[in-house]
Amino acid sequence: MKKKIGLLLGILLLILIWFIYYFIMPVLNIKFLFNAIVILVGIILLIPAIYYASIKENVNDEASVKKNKKISKTLFSLLILVIIIALGVNLASSKMVSAKKYRALAGDVKTEEFVDNVKEIELKNIPIIDEEYAIRVADKEVGQIPSLGSRTDLGDMTLQQVGDKLYYVAPLEPSGIFAWLKNRGTEGYVMVNATSLNDVKLVTELNGQALKLKYSKRAYFGDDIKRHIYKNIKTVGFTDYSFEIDDEGRPYWIVTAYDKGVGIRSEKVIGIVLVDAQTGESTYYDDISKIPEWIDRVQPIDLMVKQIEWWGKYIHGFWNFSKTNKLETTNGTGIIYIDDICYYYTGMTSVGVDNSSVGFMLVNSVTGEKTFYKNSGATENAAMSSAEGKVQNLGYSASFPYLINVNNEATYFIPLKDNEGLIKQYAMVNVENYNIVGVGNNIEETYNNYITALNNGNKNTTDIEANGNAKKETLTVDRIGSIISQNELVFYITTVEYPEKLIIVSQGLSKETPLTKEKDKISISYYENGNSSINAITFDNLNINIK
Repeated sequence: MKKKIGLLLGILLLILIWFIYYFIMPVLNIKFLFNAIVILVGIILLIPAIYYASIKENVNDEASVKKNKKISKTLFSLLILVIIIALGVNLASSKMVSAKKYRALAGDVKTEEFVDNVKEIELKNIPIIDEEYAIRVADKEVGQIPSLGSRTDLGDMTLQQVGDKLYYVAPLEPSGIFAWLKNRGTEGYVMVNATSLNDVKLVTELNGQALKLKYSKRAYFGDDIKRHIYKNIKTVGFTDYSFEIDDEGRPYWIVTAYDKGVGIRSEKVIGIVLVDAQTGESTYYDDISKIPEWIDRVQPIDLMVKQIEWWGKYIHGFWNFSKTNKLETTNGTGIIYIDDICYYYTGMTSVGVDNSSVGFMLVNSVTGEKTFYKNSGATENAAMSSAEGKVQNLGYSASFPYLINVNNEATYFIPLKDNEGLIKQYAMVNVENYNIVGVGNNIEETYNNYITALNNGNKNTTDIEANGNAKKETLTVDRIGSIISQNELVFYITTVEYPEKLIIVSQGLSKETPLTKEKDKISISYYENGNSSINAITFDNLNINIK
């Protein structure tokens, strides 16, 4: 009977081990399994220790009594030793003891000036839709094919640069186990142009061949991307399963590999696994500098935010109860592209301050390098509220901002949506002074209204010119007219020299503007931005001398 019970227990143990191995997929590394091993060893020591301690004493056999007591005492001593070691390792890995090490995970954080490193983006390249809107139009595109929409779901969206354009890209994933069993793969992916409201396409072929995405996050058994990777690599952790396509449109999974950052706690990125979504062919890169150039996402955004928070929180160690010089991230994180490089960004604010920031952090999404820009002003939430205030009569809500450089001014670009989630207008809000807002029905109108607000607001023209290299020219007026925009009088001027360009001059820029007429000589300064209009930042009518 005892043998049968033992055999049954052995079989149950093997089933439990297989279940843990197959479904939980534990990382076979002492740093990851330390506490689990401690618990297992503790149980192994505790059970026999209790057993030997509970054996009834036999007065006729003092030797056995002493032996049992000795065994029990030894086992309890070993158990206490294991507990002490476990507590020591966990304490050494804690933020309380190793705050400096946690702060050091952020690496060498550089401090730079925003206008020196973030170039002004062309208006046509500004992402005008957010992820929520991209999901909406992508779902609509997939739903137009009934047979496809019933057996697939839209996977997670990833903002990425494909060639020289920004797209939200999402794979088609199995809608359930029966859809997976029947098809063992999906027919492709969806691309949504981030700079256009209506450019969405379902990609089901590549170079004339049908796409078949076999491996995904919602597939089952061996087709599950997590299990597919674990089959070959079991000694490091994996996270952030991002779907990306290369510049030719071939689909891949980019999976971040990580190790423990401080003792047995936290995480640090040590490489990636690149997996072909169709064939499952995998390549492990333990040197990030050698990954393909088209890959945009390596560092998990949530891990980068954690590192930034530790960098700001533990500036004077763990025991900084006065909160001296402590910084924390603002609510929300965005993604921007500068010179074809993807960055995460988040505002930084002093601990205890809600609506104002002391600057913002940009993180290279591949290398993890961090740069802090001391640019005090509004937080993202404050800017969103300011933009919503401009259209409060319409009831539009603000999306999370996109950080850009406009005329060498740090600026939040914000899509404004109605109650149905449709983008109706756009806003530009000055980071330094969130009362300076421009709203429009399209990018160019928003830009023009924002420049007008800059000129009429607390930003005077001397400040704006000092921020960068403005171009100055003397021109001849061909035509001049005016309109009311955002309750401000704005003048539109065409010149003999630039008949195809519209020069925009706000009323507050110069007293001479309303008196200007055809054939007058004018001197203006402005920033070149590649647009069809020129927003003047200074204006002087050379035919008029008003003091």
